[in-house]
Amino acid sequence: MRDDLLQAIKPREETVKLGELTLVLRELQTASDVSEFKDDGDRAYKLLVLCAFHEDGTPAFSDDDIPALKAASKSRVGMLTGPLMRVNGFDIEENVKNSEADPSSG
Repeated sequence: MRDDLLQAIKPREETVKLGELTLVLRELQTASDVSEFKDDGDRAYKLLVLCAFHEDGTPAFSDDDIPALKAASKSRVGMLTGPLMRVNGFDIEENVKNSEADPSSG
């Protein structure tokens, strides 16, 4: 039962293949992670820096990579956006669908 509980509350993650590379996108760990965001237009890239990891657990990007990420192919970076939003609970369509299905949520 304890293992089931720990499994249920563990941070969400999603694996994304980019050609031969595999990235793991993980949910932000703590509310303090959000303090990394500043209102400078780089929020999506900072979220990617905080949440993208190689399979071995090492960070895939750093803040120093943000200019390169901004200059990268929007379609390739966009492949990470959907999973990034889902693992962090920003999947609006799914949240709406779930709230409409739950009669107690309104």
